[in-house]
Amino acid sequence: MNNGHYQDAQATVSGTDLRAWGQKDLANGRAHLWIQNKKHTWRNVVGGVAIPAVSGTVEVSGLKEFKSYAIEWWDPYQPDISRQIIRIDTAVARANGAITITVDKLANDIAVKITMPPLCSSAPRYDLNCDQRVDVGDLMLVAGRWGTRAGNPEYDARYDLSRSGTIDVEDLRLLAARWRDDR
Repeated sequence: MNNGHYQDAQATVSGTDLRAWGQKDLANGRAHLWIQNKKHTWRNVVGGVAIPAVSGTVEVSGLKEFKSYAIEWWDPYQPDISRQIIRIDTAVARANGAITITVDKLANDIAVKITMPPLCSSAPRYDLNCDQRVDVGDLMLVAGRWGTRAGNPEYDARYDLSRSGTIDVEDLRLLAARWRDDR
């Protein structure tokens, strides 16, 4: 899993009973984590020690701000490949590029795959961060490219909603007209 872009995930956890480690590829918007209940050890399992479930959060930073990410939860103990993904959630990276994953009642270990969906095919047209609504996250994406023109390295046609070649007030007007649109 090394394409030259992976680095230590540097995941941080809340509390002392969770541990998380893995790697992230910031160039392609993905990460892979192993999250462990620290009391779920070989010795405790073999010794028949009751292992209490733990809850907390795991934070991964350095992702693209205001972008939506899919979070796949994988059961590493499930032998049936078709049943290994137990759920898929979404999270939007905050302004600092971090996402927080909530871990609820973890009795053993779990694997997590974080990916940036390539397109918002089922989202409203003006939902630029793929979170199924038009809101401040989308506004921040347009504002972050304010004043850029086609040909400028910072210009991104996805945020030029008017297709004028410049990201300007017209793009904000179009976005505002769709504010809170979640259809």
